[in-house]
Amino acid sequence: MHQKHTAPGRLIKAAGPFVLLATNRPFR
Repeated sequence: MHQKHTAPGRLIKAAGPFVLLATNRPFR
């Protein structure tokens, strides 16, 4: 199950929480 066209979407969805955590922290 290796779909390239879905890779970007998955990355964005997976990066969502990470970005929120990174922005939530006082990290510059």
